[in-house]
Amino acid sequence: MDYYNKNGWIKFSFDPKLDHWLKSIAQPTFNAIHDKENQNEWLRCQGTWFAGVRALPNDIHGSVKGGAKLDFDSSRWAFKMLGVKQISWDPAQISVCYPGYPRPGIDESKSSFNYRLKKDAAHVDGLHPVGKNRNRMLRERHAFILGIPVTTFSRKASPLVVWEGSHKIMKYYFKKVFAKIDPQAWKEYDFTKVYHNARNEIFDSCKRVEIHATPGESYIVHRMALHGVAPWDGRARSSKEGRVIIYFRPEMDLEPSSWLTKP
Repeated sequence: MDYYNKNGWIKFSFDPKLDHWLKSIAQPTFNAIHDKENQNEWLRCQGTWFAGVRALPNDIHGSVKGGAKLDFDSSRWAFKMLGVKQISWDPAQISVCYPGYPRPGIDESKSSFNYRLKKDAAHVDGLHPVGKNRNRMLRERHAFILGIPVTTFSRKASPLVVWEGSHKIMKYYFKKVFAKIDPQAWKEYDFTKVYHNARNEIFDSCKRVEIHATPGESYIVHRMALHGVAPWDGRARSSKEGRVIIYFRPEMDLEPSSWLTKP
């Protein structure tokens, strides 16, 4: 817990129960990736990134078609960390990167692509770009981010990037703003300027780390941590399916204030 509180992420070693769960969801995962409708919606960056948001057809127990439930070391650790007995699992994101990531998206601006290329498209989940001006607003209050690798890939195959300690800075700014606002109004507050200031402070003061794990391992990232995806290194290798990682981002079921105060 101390490591997580300090750095904003924690990695878990190989877990046979997780490995069993992976086997139960492997085929549905690849079916979802190759589904034509999903491809049309989620294949981006000139075919080098499948975003796959909520693409895994799992139920609230984390199981697919009656398969194994999401019950292993890292998920149990998350329950203990939040002080809850159970979580309703969201349909998971299936994130896939392929050699060459990133290439400019069809509608992606030059500045946006440069940010993706040079700053790993760093962001905080739940802060959505809203409207024509893409104002940042808190539209989802996640409890944490649980990352589960599905395929085998080398360390430089577009790993997840986290700025260690960034969750503390973000929490400071969130508390400073939202403590003065009715929680019912949080979703409509334009957090853009504050978010950019916090992000710049993080880039200047926090260590950028690349997280690598193999199937059967997993990691949890703090909901307020600044994170992104690194470009695919030309020397990196993966299975033919690419770098596939499943991300669960369950919503906080408690009152809004707990999103600010929980670990």
